[in-house]
Amino acid sequence: MLARQAGIPRVVIPPAPGNVNAFGALIADSRYNFQRQFSGTLEDLSWDDLQQALKELSAEAEETIAAEGGSHASTLTLEPSMDVRYVGQGFELTVSLRDRTISDTSNWRAKVKRLFDELHQTQ
Repeated sequence: MLARQAGIPRVVIPPAPGNVNAFGALIADSRYNFQRQFSGTLEDLSWDDLQQALKELSAEAEETIAAEGGSHASTLTLEPSMDVRYVGQGFELTVSLRDRTISDTSNWRAKVKRLFDELHQTQ
């Protein structure tokens, strides 16, 4: 036995070890990830294309919840984000779009770039 080989004199095995795991699965919040890929620079992505993608992802999330019998679509929390990198960089950093608003239309790229630059400095 492994415990004996490791020098452990006593091993405790709970009577129903899978129950805690099953209970945790029942009460845990569900999490789904939906994504769209855009290849190109930030300047290549228009505000309208970004908004359309987020709208489609939101609809996909709501449909998924409904298809699984979820009646809690009203409590659905969407956390939109972008994975961004410098040209030639080998990894991406995730920039949150959670606080985006219609007023961001004119300066959204600058906001995303500023947030990305700040994240990049902390890495």
